[in-house]
Amino acid sequence: MALETAPYVAGKWSYAAAAAHHGGENAVGVTLRKTADNGRWSLTVVVLPQHLKVIQASVLVLVA
Repeated sequence: MALETAPYVAGKWSYAAAAAHHGGENAVGVTLRKTADNGRWSLTVVVLPQHLKVIQASVLVLVA
């Protein structure tokens, strides 16, 4: 499953969420993004729960 990124909105939190079902399997994912008021940095958090017991998460910081 591909997860779309949350949009850049200066000074705001934004998010994107997705759910999918294929071949008897389910998947969900959430992306949260906080962008600085001046747009110079952005913090992205991605959460992908797997098998209801394992949660995969990653954090990305972009600085311009």
